[in-house]
Amino acid sequence: MKISAIVLAAGRSSRFDGGNKLLSQIDGVPMMRRVALAVAAAPVDDIILVTTPDGGGVLKAAGDGRWRSVVNPNAGLGLSSSVQAGLQALDAAADGAVIVLGDMPALAPGLIAKMCEAFEAQAGFAIVFPQNTAGQQGNPVLWPRALFPDLMRLTGDGGGKSLLTTHAHMCHPVTVSNGGAFMDIDTRADLESFKSSLR
Repeated sequence: MKISAIVLAAGRSSRFDGGNKLLSQIDGVPMMRRVALAVAAAPVDDIILVTTPDGGGVLKAAGDGRWRSVVNPNAGLGLSSSVQAGLQALDAAADGAVIVLGDMPALAPGLIAKMCEAFEAQAGFAIVFPQNTAGQQGNPVLWPRALFPDLMRLTGDGGGKSLLTTHAHMCHPVTVSNGGAFMDIDTRADLESFKSSLR
């Protein structure tokens, strides 16, 4: 199966004190590059970084790699607009798309690999996402092509969470213990806490 990845990197970092959080350095590596490299190490066929029209700094932070960029001219309309910009740029042959948040620096390539394996085992007709033993849903989420039209109708910052309820029969969680699937960086305090955990 052909599985693509869409990395959402067009956020406003409104809760982050001191500029765009994706440019923050973690052990000398920008957060954006750290996430992009994790996705590139996973078994996905195509990687799209979605940025704002003035997202040159984010692309510079990502550096070179096996990804391409797409501009979301409507980034101010919320997360859903970036999902849609990524979907519109997908290869027409893609069977599914992993939607990755750009602010998850603990994302592990092995998690995406496990999700891709589960997706293929379900013949590409499942919504796959990480879940811990307490039933908490994490990110990223792998969406089947059959639900791309539903994702294209979303509005605001909600992402596809509402669709998990609407299409509960298609949900196929994979149980994980790695906390990286449940941790994103919203504030400067989040970043400092994550850096401390690496020491």
